[in-house]
Amino acid sequence: MKITDYLLGYSPSIWATFVARVFSVITISLSLFLIFEHLSSYKNLEIKSLLGTKVEWLYYIFQSFNSGNLVHYEELCRVHNAALSAQPALVENEKKLLEKN
Repeated sequence: MKITDYLLGYSPSIWATFVARVFSVITISLSLFLIFEHLSSYKNLEIKSLLGTKVEWLYYIFQSFNSGNLVHYEELCRVHNAALSAQPALVENEKKLLEKN
C-alpha cells in the first residue's frame, strides 16, 4: 500500500475536526482583537499625561503641530510665549519647527 493511498483514504473523526475548527476560530479572533488593541494604543499617546498639569499648554501645542495646523500652532505660541521662551531648545529651533518638509 502506498502512503498516498493511505493519506487520501484517511478521514479524521468529526469531533476532532470540530475541535480544531473551534480552536482556529478562537485563535484568529483573539489575534485580531489583540492586533487592533495594540494599534489603538497609538491614538492614546503618552502626552495626554500633560493634561491637568502646569504644562498643559504643551499638549495643545504638540497636537496642533502634529496635525499640521501651523496657524493654530503659531497662535498658541503667541499665547504661551513666556513659557516657550523659558525653553532654550525651542527658542533655538523655532524656525526649523515652522519649515514644512
